[in-house]
Amino acid sequence: MADQEKNKDQQNKKKLIIIIWAVFLVVVAAGVVLFAANYGKLKKATEDKKTEKVYEKNTHSEINILVRKYLTALTNCDQDSLKMMVTDPSQFDDMTIYINRSNNVTGYEDIDCYTLPGMTDNSYLVYVVSYVSLKDVKSTPMDIMVFYIVNSEGELLINNQTDPKIQDYIDQKTLEQDIQDVYRMVKEDEDRCYEEDETLRQFYERINGKNDSEE
Repeated sequence: MADQEKNKDQQNKKKLIIIIWAVFLVVVAAGVVLFAANYGKLKKATEDKKTEKVYEKNTHSEINILVRKYLTALTNCDQDSLKMMVTDPSQFDDMTIYINRSNNVTGYEDIDCYTLPGMTDNSYLVYVVSYVSLKDVKSTPMDIMVFYIVNSEGELLINNQTDPKIQDYIDQKTLEQDIQDVYRMVKEDEDRCYEEDETLRQFYERINGKNDSEE
């Protein structure tokens, strides 16, 4: 009888140990699953952070429309339209330099707007990348311009007035790695076109020669 009781106690202890280990393994397994789930979220958040850019590309249709209209007016030397799209219309009182410019720059294609928030609400810093058509040039190298756009009484305008604070802000944002990458993309395309297209090299030589003679 004593031996039977002893064996029964040992069996009960074994069952208890098995139950304890089973519970332990369930807890550990749950912990592993929880860690894996959290790790997956953390990894995704880290990857999203790495891929998130400081700019938004072509997400503001009204900005794209304004920029396209402005570049079209600039190409066509449309004085009235240009004056309506800037904060200081007097810039276009004398169109001489723009007429001379239009003799060399004949158009812009595939315009992309890389937009950052401006210094104040409802203002924007826009890096405009396009393929520029040049007179007597076969290739269309990339070009980049910078616009500071403000909301004036519900209307978007290009701020063409000199403001040291805005210029400092532009300089600061231009140093952002994402923006530097955009500039690098443009420069690499321009270098490639220059290397492959003799007409582009001749164009630059002609323009540089004209600038040297004017100086």
